[in-house]
Amino acid sequence: MASPQSNLIRRAPLLLLTMAALHVLFALLYAQATPYRTPGTLSFLYPSPIQVVDIGAPDERQHVNYVRDLLTERRLPVLRADDPQLGERYEAHQPPLYYGLAAGFSKLLGGLDLESPAGWKLRWLNALIGAGTVAGVYCLALWGFRDHAAALIAAAIAAFLPMQVALSGAVSNDPLLIALATWTLAVCAKGLREGWSARLLIGAGVLAGLSLYTKTSGLALIPILALAAFLPQFKRPTLPQAGLLVGLPILLFVPWMLRNQALYGDLLGMSVFNQAFAGSMSKVDPSRLADPAHWKGVLQLTAMSFVGLFGYMDIPLPQWTYSAMWVGGALLIFGWLRSLRKEEWRFGKAVTLLNGAFLLVVIALFIQFNMQYFQGQARYLFPALGPIACGMGIGLVTVSRCKGVYTFYALAVILIGLNLWILTWLPGGFRPLDS
Repeated sequence: MASPQSNLIRRAPLLLLTMAALHVLFALLYAQATPYRTPGTLSFLYPSPIQVVDIGAPDERQHVNYVRDLLTERRLPVLRADDPQLGERYEAHQPPLYYGLAAGFSKLLGGLDLESPAGWKLRWLNALIGAGTVAGVYCLALWGFRDHAAALIAAAIAAFLPMQVALSGAVSNDPLLIALATWTLAVCAKGLREGWSARLLIGAGVLAGLSLYTKTSGLALIPILALAAFLPQFKRPTLPQAGLLVGLPILLFVPWMLRNQALYGDLLGMSVFNQAFAGSMSKVDPSRLADPAHWKGVLQLTAMSFVGLFGYMDIPLPQWTYSAMWVGGALLIFGWLRSLRKEEWRFGKAVTLLNGAFLLVVIALFIQFNMQYFQGQARYLFPALGPIACGMGIGLVTVSRCKGVYTFYALAVILIGLNLWILTWLPGGFRPLDS
């Protein structure tokens, strides 16, 4: 009779496909439950209720406007600090990859009217991209740590973490960046464990280059590629190969940087963004950076939105839900730390260092951003979802006495149930003006 472990390995491809399909389904359900381009009232983060032009998902309206302008004007938008419509166009400085894909997807669906209620179908694209992230997390864990149970657990976290699913149900460039960053790390993990081929070197470089064309924060991958070339590994790349690995994404990004320099006076286009938001409500007074209350607020909102804080950061879960998820997450992190001392993880040490380094870079960028703007949103940490999910997957295998086989099924059932429960009451949490 086959052991539970061998059965899990045999069923792994089907289980992964099922999780990816369920991620798409749940993302579509979140998309359907969330109002599209709908004005309404927010109150959770404010002393008294305020009226806003959109209660759907953070910045979704402006992402849709980028796609709309791309379709109607047939050229890339330009961000101007003195634009009287700045509130509608403040994403105009973003790199174009996601928006080009979204414009093509809109045409594939017959040419959506993005101003009408039917425009919500544009959210379907990120549901598919989110499924790609689920597969990428699985490959990162399997190629990096050679454990099917840990890989399936990591994929389940990526597939069913409520905030990640909701993000896959909104119009945003974040899901594409998360997917590309995850796959970049997965290819690097394969290179570290098996040796670098030309296909892996070019693949990692192109994926990182596409990340840069999705969001400027994709720059976090550049030092990681350099680290991947020099960590102890099966077969370290030669110096020319390392130069290709690190230089290819930068070379691919040069045309966009030159465009930014010509339009905005800096290679990344951040100066015009800072000018545009000099008077923003979220702008942080430098005197507050030494105030623990500022960082407590950032930490609290980030922890909540890592699990699930829906709509325009306005619909929280019950506190017991956060507490249970945080305790469970802390237990898995403890298990991951314990695993670092175990013999069976020794050959995944380089991948662990690579994942940890990327997580630290992403956290550093997040802290730097919150030194300028109050943005306690975990989606800015989700490019490192792969390393986080891998650590938790390894942690659950480590603390489990049944080698992760049954704990995978238990975790998947718990997270699926959590999403089903959220979807029963989420539509009633929005407060449109016409209600």
